[in-house]
Amino acid sequence: MATFRTELVAALTAVALLAPETVAFALIAGVPPERGLAAAPLCVLAYALLGRSPRVIAGATAATAVICAAAPGGPDRVVALALSAGAILLVTGLLRGGFAARFLAPEALRGFLFGLAVVIVVRQTAVLVDVTTRTGDVFLRTWDILVSVPRWHVEALITGLVALGALGALERSLPRVPATLIVLLAAGVATARLHLEPHVAAVRTALPGLHLPRFGAHDWLALTPTAAGLALVIFALGHGVAERLRDDDALPDPDREMTGLGVANLLAGLVGGVAVTASPSASSAAAQAGGRTRIVPLVSAALLVVVALALTPVFAFLPEPVLAAVVIMAVRPFLSIRPLRAYLRRDHRAFAVAASAALGVMVLTLIPGLLIAVALSLGIFVADSSRLRVSRLGRAVDGAYLAVNRFGDLAGTAGVTILRPDGQLFFANVARLADAVDAELARGGDTTIVLDLMASFDLGLDVLDGLDAIRRRVERHGRRIAFAHLYLGAREAIGRSGLADVTVYATLDAAVADG
Repeated sequence: MATFRTELVAALTAVALLAPETVAFALIAGVPPERGLAAAPLCVLAYALLGRSPRVIAGATAATAVICAAAPGGPDRVVALALSAGAILLVTGLLRGGFAARFLAPEALRGFLFGLAVVIVVRQTAVLVDVTTRTGDVFLRTWDILVSVPRWHVEALITGLVALGALGALERSLPRVPATLIVLLAAGVATARLHLEPHVAAVRTALPGLHLPRFGAHDWLALTPTAAGLALVIFALGHGVAERLRDDDALPDPDREMTGLGVANLLAGLVGGVAVTASPSASSAAAQAGGRTRIVPLVSAALLVVVALALTPVFAFLPEPVLAAVVIMAVRPFLSIRPLRAYLRRDHRAFAVAASAALGVMVLTLIPGLLIAVALSLGIFVADSSRLRVSRLGRAVDGAYLAVNRFGDLAGTAGVTILRPDGQLFFANVARLADAVDAELARGGDTTIVLDLMASFDLGLDVLDGLDAIRRRVERHGRRIAFAHLYLGAREAIGRSGLADVTVYATLDAAVADG
């Protein structure tokens, strides 16, 4: 009973954040907020049943809302983006493509999220002062806000600043109390009594209903690049939240993560809602309140149904500047400059990547900025993979074979030079191995060069061609080449190639003894 009571409190805490955020993010994305509220319980339930983490609460976020808002075309385009991103995630998850999470460099993602947070804060600042800005980059919007100072709505600005201050003070002094709920209730009461303006338009009561976009094949095809970028953001954010809340003994399962988020987004799109991912604020708040099991999202889904059916009139009393303050506080963790400062001090390349991704979002808008982050991540992967280190090995006293350049007291391997590529061989780095072999040939001496391929589980055709070229150069110098430590895939690939006659040793000891 005590456990259920704790889970119930955690669910109430999550809904206290998720319900108003859903309204705010639906307004940002440009869809009727009642559709967002109708979709919310379906998304929470879908992830609870299909997703990996029992502590994750799925919902609309500032990131998904702003990406959807950046795509012109109105509510139909927002819905189509949710459907397309959901389909991409579901298919990729079913095809076990979750390994893609490893290829988005952390520094690129942090830079993208930092730039995205800046974009969101600037947009919501315009709401705080009740001015309209032109469509464009962050700097253009900031300029429009600054030159509009004489037209700032002072009452809206004061309301928003008071809400920001109250949210910050409550989070610092009473971290277990749902600060968002308290501030929104206070704002609603103040609006009703003081007739504050501007406030949110009336939110209608709505059950989930089918809202398919009227798109042709060409429209869906044109939407694919943006949907793919949105799917990447959804997965990156969702995977990050799930990893942060994961128990130490729980195993990661990115494929199930993709599947759960894919179904949640398909359901969001079918009822006309905004794309969703793991809600950082609601998930973290529920965990801090003691939520540990899937009871939390299941109860949260039921409570969201109650909100959508019975409590929508309350939202009409919420001032827009207060919702803007809630959104700004929701993205505040992404504005931390601590990781960027750490990159600047200790890893200049990582800082350059993060800064480029952030500036890409702020200057070129969201999708080009995301593409920059992805391109930089792939560039880092290719550069690191192609920068292969090839070690010459010697034998230690205990019989282990270690790199000569790192351990100076190793015994020689008379007549045999052992070279070990410290990474998987592929088309972009096999030339590094060739350079190392050429250096050994120029040095002269040993009659046999043994290539220890224990780091290569398989060998592609380009690698086999490179190894064959290395063999020919070695033989032209009157020396012999051999392989050691071949895994089954690599052994079979060599057996089917022109290298089938090259001697293969099971151990380095055998190679040295035969040398």
